Amino acid sequence: MEITVNGKNISAWVEKVTWSGDCSQIARKLSFTYAFTREDSNIPLIIVENGANIAAYDGGLIFLGVVVSTSRQEAGVTVSVNAVDLAWYMGKVKTYGVYQGTPAEIASAVCGEYGIAVGGLLEKGAATEIISTGDKTIYQIIKDAYGEADYYLQMEGDSLHIKEPGMEVAAHLSGNTDVTDASYTSSIEAMVNRVVILDGSSAYAGEVSKEEQISLYGLMQETYKQEQGKEAAAEASRLLKGVEETGNISAVGNILCTAGKAVYITDVSTNITGCFKIISDTHNFEGTLHQMTLTLEFKEVV
Repeated sequence: MEITVNGKNISAWVEKVTWSGDCSQIARKLSFTYAFTREDSNIPLIIVENGANIAAYDGGLIFLGVVVSTSRQEAGVTVSVNAVDLAWYMGKVKTYGVYQGTPAEIASAVCGEYGIAVGGLLEKGAATEIISTGDKTIYQIIKDAYGEADYYLQMEGDSLHIKEPGMEVAAHLSGNTDVTDASYTSSIEAMVNRVVILDGSSAYAGEVSKEEQISLYGLMQETYKQEQGKEAAAEASRLLKGVEETGNISAVGNILCTAGKAVYITDVSTNITGCFKIISDTHNFEGTLHQMTLTLEFKEVV
């Protein structure tokens, strides 16, 4: 792992690096510690400030971003640095105007307005109109444009890409050679098995339900108020949630395994064998050692 700060290579003094991402977050993160002391002339005095440009390489560029925080204890001999990739700015810039077109066209327009380069943009969803009176960030404009479509953001250098989750298989991991640990979790904590539809006067107007889940687990009910121009039953059905199944694996690191992609797993266990969407990833680098932990979403089997 090679780390540069404002173009200067500081890798020789970097001790630990964590590179991570999550489908629910706008930007990927990079955290690292580096040697810092004023007492040893053999260690150069490296000052990393907020706003500094950070790049990370592992066979090629894997991260380009900006420092958002640093910390150091007076008695310590290291500095901790936290950086985020350039997608972070999309959640920090509020915009105003009317944006029309397909989701991809709207994303391209709002990014172009603020000088954000775009690459491949997911062509999914109908044409729409998004209005911001100064209350929506760039990211919220894009989120509203794509609506219920399943997508994730990925920065490739300074270029934004919007992709469909689970469509790219990043790697094949085997329990015999790659996976060092695995766990499986099944939960009903977020379950919704009945949604009652209410009209404009908050009176009962219908319902959608999963009767077999109610019978097995008990009633877990949500309500939905009818909205003009929307099909009530379809919108209410979106609120239904079943058993949530997730798995975590620890494995030998592979930089291709990042949130939004899929991974094919064999020779682990019955529940964690197959092809699953990665919903979050954490990669740890220390010296020549690279380990990763992946959280998998089972309902998105590819």
